[in-house]
Amino acid sequence: MKLYKIAFAAVPLVAALGASVAFGDPISPETPAVKPAQADEEESLGLDNRFQIDAQLRTDVLVKKDAAGKYRSNLREEQSYVRLTTRITENIRAVITTQLDRDLITDGRGATQTFDVENFIKEAYTEVRQVGGQPIAFVIGKQPIPFGQRMLKLPMSRPENPTERLTREEEVFGFTVALDYNFFNLIDKVEMSVFETEAGDLQIGKVDGASIRLSKQLTEKLKLTMSYMHLGNGHDKSLESEDRGTIGLVYTSGAWTAWVEGIAMTNNRDNPNSDYAVTAGVARKLGPGEIAVEASYIQNSLTQLGLGYRMNVTKNLSIGPEVRYTWYDDSTHGARENELQAGVSAVVKLGSSSDNCGKVLFGKGCQN
Repeated sequence: MKLYKIAFAAVPLVAALGASVAFGDPISPETPAVKPAQADEEESLGLDNRFQIDAQLRTDVLVKKDAAGKYRSNLREEQSYVRLTTRITENIRAVITTQLDRDLITDGRGATQTFDVENFIKEAYTEVRQVGGQPIAFVIGKQPIPFGQRMLKLPMSRPENPTERLTREEEVFGFTVALDYNFFNLIDKVEMSVFETEAGDLQIGKVDGASIRLSKQLTEKLKLTMSYMHLGNGHDKSLESEDRGTIGLVYTSGAWTAWVEGIAMTNNRDNPNSDYAVTAGVARKLGPGEIAVEASYIQNSLTQLGLGYRMNVTKNLSIGPEVRYTWYDDSTHGARENELQAGVSAVVKLGSSSDNCGKVLFGKGCQN
């Protein structure tokens, strides 16, 4: 492996070693790459007040059909990571996130995987906020790209919701700018990115991807999100350039949350016969957790219904069972049988900003 690949990704870590004050809440894997509006509240885990360390370990046990149509057990680590965040100056921070995801059992058999340092480093970026005293932020490095509204309420929405992958573009080198302005009362926030389209390595490839996301709080309870992404895919001659667009609404009222999002696409390699997809759902806080129902549809491919409950057992542990049923379109999947799948996900979070808030089954949540 060429040394410059590692050197570039290590820039945030080098910066971290020279920093002197811990930064605030880290960006979770499911949130936008930039949060410029407000400075985070400062918290520290010690370590000479220089670093903040957060970690998450999510284990999924899932039963679903294999390629032969037989139900098999699956065990995996998903969305598991360790993140080091440091503050260089008041408005500059550096982030390194390592990825711990792996398959332990696939279709009833033990899975083997080799270690790859390029995939191990999931994020490596530097973020600059409040540029010139204005609500502007920049991010440069290996990062997730802001796209879609990312409403993932079921315990295993990532990756079991079939539309989730359509709104996720991550582990790519890029440059993102976020403007937290009110533009003539039309738009509250704009996020724009340019990035390479070859994900998962530490090499800066051809920058042939671009995205923009616009957000608007229509009312106190209703938020609109629109986004567009172009993927040139110049790194792979077998792929055509791809375009995607989304428009979504999220309604929140008390214990209830409802959402809907439409996705338009061209030349999507995972859904070559599809031009659009739709996902929608409703969630309600119930006891020490939240119950959610979601429905997803991909044109000429499938329809899926899902039901799940995420329960906060303690402030650092949550457990969530879920069940899904998928109807497959014969025009794309041939004679593939419809599928029922069920599983349980357990999430352990560590770090000063990773507590479960609100009601918990045992002990107190971070806001109790």
